[in-house]
Amino acid sequence: MADFAQRRMTMVDTQVRPSDVTSFQVLDAMLSVPRELFVPPGQKDAAYAGTHVGLGQGRVVLAPRTMAKLLQAADVQPDELVLDVGAGLGYSSALASCMAEAVIALEEDADLAREAERALSEASADNVAVINGALVHGSSKHGPYDVVLVEG
Repeated sequence: MADFAQRRMTMVDTQVRPSDVTSFQVLDAMLSVPRELFVPPGQKDAAYAGTHVGLGQGRVVLAPRTMAKLLQAADVQPDELVLDVGAGLGYSSALASCMAEAVIALEEDADLAREAERALSEASADNVAVINGALVHGSSKHGPYDVVLVEG
């Protein structure tokens, strides 16, 4: 059985911190969110590798370093509403939920949206709502947004 908590700590110490990610919010989120819940079942052992994890059809869960840099640049604040466009399996939404008041996770693939809801529930990311809809249309119904994340 893999020790995912140890892998998570190693990921932050060897991939994220050396990439000049200094935001305590981002580091704390990455240490607390179990990335293995947000990758396809057959790829759990690769969850903490320093690469993107494929979701099919050209979609990916961004590499830890890339995700951390994106979140640090976004500078999400505790009173902000975040729109996560192309949320995939929900990892970025779970991370943002640790920093924001609420997150709207927009995903156009119904299967990915369903799996994101499951993973977010398992991760206790209770301030995230998953919306299944076309990415190009956004989700203005729930806005205005303070931060918009756009992913692969």
